[in-house]
Amino acid sequence: MKRTALIVMITMLAVVPFVNAQPPQPDAELTDRAYLSEITRHLYRWYLDERDVAPSINRGEFVFWILQLDPELDEGDNSRFAEITLPRLGVVVDVKKADYEIPELDLIVKNDSYKVTSVERRAPTESMPEGAVEIAIAYDEMRDYLFKTRNDMDAPAGKLLEQMRGAAREEISEYLTARDQPEPDGGQIVYLGPVSPVANEIWVYWETGRLLLRFQSDMDLTNPGVLEHDELAVDIYNIDEQVVVSLDEVPGSNAYLTRDQVGRVLFNCMVFGTSPANEPE
Repeated sequence: MKRTALIVMITMLAVVPFVNAQPPQPDAELTDRAYLSEITRHLYRWYLDERDVAPSINRGEFVFWILQLDPELDEGDNSRFAEITLPRLGVVVDVKKADYEIPELDLIVKNDSYKVTSVERRAPTESMPEGAVEIAIAYDEMRDYLFKTRNDMDAPAGKLLEQMRGAAREEISEYLTARDQPEPDGGQIVYLGPVSPVANEIWVYWETGRLLLRFQSDMDLTNPGVLEHDELAVDIYNIDEQVVVSLDEVPGSNAYLTRDQVGRVLFNCMVFGTSPANEPE
């Protein structure tokens, strides 16, 4: 009987720290109004539409729930993670502040700020997660900011642009070879989407080949380490073969884009983006 009681007591003591543990407070950057405004501008450019910023939905203010996450990481990985929810819009944004080392490349992957890693649509909710902090920005203030910055655009340039060209040529060559298609000949028409200050990804539309290319990295795209170690990842989407109306048509697959996604990428690349001079391939 005493042995059983002792085991129960030890078990309870082991559990107590987890029961009483409080979620970590969000880092100051995550609750900064300027940062949240940039997150909203990124969403408005790439995910949201007119009805999402309607005053009837936002009820006079944009509300953000910021939840600092504390996942178990590998030894030496000091990356920070958080979740930003716009509850009235039903949008959840996962962000990451990378801070780890790749010994094989003698490379430190470290971002100075949190970057968007994924965006998910969920049902609007009024139930704030435990440990989250709420920040509200007046609707008029956010609307005016989105309007004022609607044409602000940083285009890929310099070494980053050159590396993107090299990575694109290599990926497209492998893509065409796998399909027994000839290499492109002559000048190529390419449109570049803008570089976001809160996301390490760039979209490109290769009009001649009717392909969309998504460049991404876990570290700032302007970091010299990306250029030196060729850490750019490239995804290719054929707009004639990999576009669906809804991702429900291809459950579990990440090889497709919706028609709405493609339309937004084409707008940001062709209408809003840039088309640099392209030498013959």
